[in-house]
Amino acid sequence: MSGQYASPPRRPATAHRRYLVEAMCGALALFAASLIACAWVDPYGERDDTQIHFVSRPVTIAKYRRILGETQQTLVFGTSRSHQFSDQFLGESVLNLHAVYGHPTSVLAFLKTLSVSQRRNISRIVYLLDLHTFRPDGPIIDRYYESPADVLRYHLTNLRGYGRDSINHLRLLWSGAHAMHLHPRGFLVQDRPLTFDGIGRDTPDSQDFDPAIVKRLAEVKVFAETNSIEIRFITPVFSDIHLRRLDASRLIAQRRTFAATIGSYAELSHFPGISDRPELFRDESHLNADGLHALFATYPWPERRVDAETMEPLMRDLAGATGTGG
Repeated sequence: MSGQYASPPRRPATAHRRYLVEAMCGALALFAASLIACAWVDPYGERDDTQIHFVSRPVTIAKYRRILGETQQTLVFGTSRSHQFSDQFLGESVLNLHAVYGHPTSVLAFLKTLSVSQRRNISRIVYLLDLHTFRPDGPIIDRYYESPADVLRYHLTNLRGYGRDSINHLRLLWSGAHAMHLHPRGFLVQDRPLTFDGIGRDTPDSQDFDPAIVKRLAEVKVFAETNSIEIRFITPVFSDIHLRRLDASRLIAQRRTFAATIGSYAELSHFPGISDRPELFRDESHLNADGLHALFATYPWPERRVDAETMEPLMRDLAGATGTGG
């Protein structure tokens, strides 16, 4: 014996590379399978909007733009508090653009990119001005994913959400437990009775707002006037319970900024005969179908119109509803 130990044999480097390649191929195969499975489930109705669906996402905006190019529509912009605005309540064909949401920059971008024929197909615009859509960090949605490459890129970068929506889609279909479903024109349809129990549980929305963002509403108004489109700016209806949980001074400051920017709007936050009836809400800040029927029965709400003459009485009413008095 020489007294020296031989080095243990080394695994060839090619074996390591082979294992790495196999692992990468497995991961890619799993990724591709997930993407294909989500596309088969089709949670957003991109492939087949004749089936029942439950959610809208920015990737569905291209479909709504195509619809507007073919038929006359009333456009609804806003948040979850306007997501149920539909033909049933407005009495005409509605294209609900909850997927665009309510930030003025998003709304203006959508309108400005419409073709001449699409603009002519707008019957009118209903724009819900919610508490939380004028924040500096508000979501701005100005991409519409109209080409196949753009759609694929959206799904690749949002695969986790795409998968979550696909799983939830199958769960709701199989269980039949859905309280609402999404119409192909973007509005929610209530499938079973939903009634607020009168107990406030929601965390109130942020009431932060940037006056500079609110002032972009003036540009939306100018667009409508330039294109001879009727536009109605409105605020959401809240239950009395929810109103009492809001900061009255910030709420009224926001409303005064609305009026200073667009001149007039419908102040619906405290709506006598609705706000004090929990059975007309599905939770403390969202009307149910019965509540929407009651609300739109008096459209366009001339008695709730804010202008130079009605501003102070309506603001006093709002202050009283929040529990701060006149």
